[in-house]
Amino acid sequence: MYNYIQKIRYNNIDTVSFVYFPKFFYLCQKTFIFFLKENIPYIYFNLIKKKYNFNITSTKYKFLYPLQYNNIIKINLKIKKIEKHSILLHYIIYNKSLKKISFKSDIQKTYISLKSKKQKYIQKELIFFLTKFIYIQKQ
Repeated sequence: MYNYIQKIRYNNIDTVSFVYFPKFFYLCQKTFIFFLKENIPYIYFNLIKKKYNFNITSTKYKFLYPLQYNNIIKINLKIKKIEKHSILLHYIIYNKSLKKISFKSDIQKTYISLKSKKQKYIQKELIFFLTKFIYIQKQ
């Protein structure tokens, strides 16, 4: 499990000061990048250098409560599943200011080559690292 805390800024909101719905996915992506940078910076920068990326290929989400300008949020990231070409991530965006969950999502990300635009096998070193962060749900 990984947590990222931030304040909702002006560039995240629409004209009525609420977070515009695509920005929730931007916040999730930002959290994923910080997760990689903070935990495996050498692998993350190597992915960028070699032109590999994790692209969103499917999502399942639920908007529960709006976020507004200046709200403090905590984004919780859990790895649910690792496959040959993809990972399944679970996000919860919690509004710390109002003590409410605002957004939940499962996001499937496929590992691709930015050169060929095709999916690739996730590198063994990266799988080894990500496996340490798999969230096991209690029954």
